[in-house]
Formats: sequence, C-alpha cells, structure tokens
Amino acid sequence: MNYEEKITINVTERLYNRITDDIRVYGKLKNNGEPNINEFLNTVISNYFDEYSDSYSDMIGRIEQILGENEKGSRRKAQEIVRLMNMPRDTGLKQKTNRHIAVKPTKYSFNEDRLEEIDRISAEYGLSFSEYFRNMLGAYFEMPQYRRERVYYKDLCSTIMAAIRKQRALRIRTQRSSITVYPRYLVSSPEELFNYLLAEDPEGKCYTFRISRIINAAVVNREVCVYRPENDEYFRQALQSPQYSGVYDDHICVELTEQGKNMFRVIYFDRPVPVRTEGNLYWFSGSVMQIRNYFSRFGKHAVIIEPVFLRKQLRTYYEEALDAYRED
Repeated sequence: MNYEEKITINVTERLYNRITDDIRVYGKLKNNGEPNINEFLNTVISNYFDEYSDSYSDMIGRIEQILGENEKGSRRKAQEIVRLMNMPRDTGLKQKTNRHIAVKPTKYSFNEDRLEEIDRISAEYGLSFSEYFRNMLGAYFEMPQYRRERVYYKDLCSTIMAAIRKQRALRIRTQRSSITVYPRYLVSSPEELFNYLLAEDPEGKCYTFRISRIINAAVVNREVCVYRPENDEYFRQALQSPQYSGVYDDHICVELTEQGKNMFRVIYFDRPVPVRTEGNLYWFSGSVMQIRNYFSRFGKHAVIIEPVFLRKQLRTYYEEALDAYRED
C-alpha cells in the first residue's frame, strides 16, 4: 500500500448516511456544497487509528485467553470471532445497500510507519483493507457524538487542554474573528452532543466557543492566564448547559399544570434541572435562553412567573404565533 493507491471502503447505506451527516454537522463541505468525504475519512482514520488498533488487538487477546492458550489455533479462532462480530448487521440487504467509498490517503494522514502497520494488520488478521476500515468506522460511530467530535478535532482539543493545564493564553481563530482568551474548561453538553470551550478574554468578557466552529488555536506560552473571580459564577452556570451561554438568572420560577409536569418528566432533551419544587412551582438557576427554548413547547401547561422580562418574552412569542394563525 502506498500514497498513490486509493482505498475502496464498502459500507452499508446506514453507515454512509452517518458519515455524511457528521460531515454536514462539522461543516466540512466542498465548494459545490457536497460532503468532503475524503477529507473527513482521512482525518478520522488518522486520529482514531492507534486507539482502534490497540482496542482491536486487545479484544483478540482477551478472546484468545478465554479460548485457552493451549487451544490449537486459538489465535486464528479469536481473529475470526472478532471479524464475525464486526460484520455489518444488515448483510441480508447487502446488494441493495452497499456503498463504495474511494479514499485517497494523504501524507498528513498516513506516514510510512502507519502504512506498514496497516499492511501487517491486514495480513495477520486476514482482513481486506475495506473490511478493516469499515470495522474501524463502525466502531467510531458507536461512540456518542461528543466523543466522535473529540476524535475528529483531536489536535485542536489537545492544544486547548495543554493551554488549560499550563494556564496559558490561547490564540484562536473562528470564521468571524481572531481573539486571545484565557481558557477555563473544555466540556460537552449534558446531552453529549457537542464540545465547547469556555473562556474569558484579558478584559474579563466571557465566551463560549463550539469546538467545530474554531478554525485553529495556538498556545501563547508567554502569556499566563489571569482568571477573574467575579466570573466564577458565570462559568458555574455555563458548565450545566454550555450550549446556552449568555444571560443567566438565579431566580427563575415556572408554574406547571399536571400535564406540564408529565411533559417535564418525559421531554429529556435540553431539560433544565430544578433547584427546588413546591407544588406546581419549579425554581431554576441557569440559562434564560434554555428555559425559554425548553418551556416554549409546553403551551398553556407551563407559565413563567419570574423573571418578568422572560414572562413577557414568552407572552409575546405566543401572541405572535396566535396572530400568524388568525384567519383574515
């Protein structure tokens, strides 16, 4: 295998769709708007190769131990078991659903040592390149979204964590601007969807950056972070729901009907955590935007009591919706 050879990976329709969905989530598109599959897969294979290779070898070793070291051909049997475990679940629909992806390796993604390792693994485990990389992608997409994102943005996350660990400033560039910040936390949302950098600038202004929106970052070793204690409460709140940075309030009260309570129990996504409840009243301390977005779907079954400005916002929201549905 060399840099001139393309790797053809045969994947199921479901796996192909998951690949293109992630590409669109990260905004990795070609100029014509099509998903940049080659760039995405080169990055995933490069960043995930060592972790997957180690886990694959470890699984074979553990199965071999179960079979017994004295068992004749235990190594080969263990390899075959792992190969069967990684076969597509929808084999019966193979002819209808198989997709063929041609990936051109890049020198950035594959050095000579890695190419030799791929050849060795393929020969030892009796796998074609297509099988091995399909299995790798299958394992990658078994991880939750935020873990996949950390693998895809491995270098960026490593740079951010290094800056946090050393307490050094971070120079980051987004599509909108470049800015120097003091990084505080690298966290995922409670729903384990995306990762966020929580930081403040030298003037004390607080920021939340979604990792996939950062183009690049570099540690500024000469500049030590000077964190402002007055921002501690902001970051305490932001850690609970980093996707909703902005205005926070320590005294948000919502009145729920019995139906509203049932809705609150079953609607998990973006659900805020109450600090206390008393009958039909629920108190929250956190993002005003999160409260507004979450309870706006409850209709008459959730009424904002406090703060007043948020109550007015929801009332206006429903009044405008009513106006839109009125017949002329």
